[in-house]
Amino acid sequence: MTRAGTRLLAFAGWWVAVTLLVAWATGALAPLGIAGLPEPGPVTRIGLPVVQALRDMAALLTVGLLVVAATCLAPEPGSSERSVTGVRRRAVQLAQGLAAAWLSGNLVLIGLVYSDASGSRLDAPGFWEQAAFFATSYELGQYLLWGAVLAAAVAATCALASSVAFLGVAALLSLAGLWPMALTGHAAGTLQHIDAVNLQMFHLVGIGVWAGGLLALVLLGMASAKAGGAGKFKAIVRIVFWGAAAMLVTGLIGAAFGTVV
Repeated sequence: MTRAGTRLLAFAGWWVAVTLLVAWATGALAPLGIAGLPEPGPVTRIGLPVVQALRDMAALLTVGLLVVAATCLAPEPGSSERSVTGVRRRAVQLAQGLAAAWLSGNLVLIGLVYSDASGSRLDAPGFWEQAAFFATSYELGQYLLWGAVLAAAVAATCALASSVAFLGVAALLSLAGLWPMALTGHAAGTLQHIDAVNLQMFHLVGIGVWAGGLLALVLLGMASAKAGGAGKFKAIVRIVFWGAAAMLVTGLIGAAFGTVV
């Protein structure tokens, strides 16, 4: 296994452990224990936060890797400036695998979210037919399905990426893939629904560029992270500045108008 793969597995394990610890501390893993309300079962109670955390991590890293590859990484020495070689190619390969995980996470979440909302166990008769109806007929299910479609588009674009232009398209598609997540996030339940969702979308873009970009540099190895042939710290400055700026601006706008992001 490559060093990047080892780092990725270690980070995923840490991410899942923290998610389960928080879920346990807040009582999210405990049965409802309310008479008359259906119980979806332990697979859904435990699987839902874990799969959602892994889906979010895959999306975050996909965005970060593609943005970094398109804007901060230099090609292999001796290659064309627009070519996808060397560390750029490594970034795209990692992003493609993570986009596939993002796609899979959204599909699994359709079943888990429906199970949680309806109180039906995953092995109940007719469950998956009902989950398919949920995915095509109800907004929450449709948003998860759209998230899967956009993640599939990102993975396909990564497979075709042979130039920086393709990298730019893949990066933009990955950012668009955050839109269904904004539509199903905590801001979706506020009174100022449209404004809150729009702000949360830009907030997620900032998080993807900032946190995702920094994690991408860690995965790729700091020694190979160059910015147009310059030192590695120029790449860090670019990522931190633009990502933090987007998060700060959206946060301030949300605070000014009393909108949660």
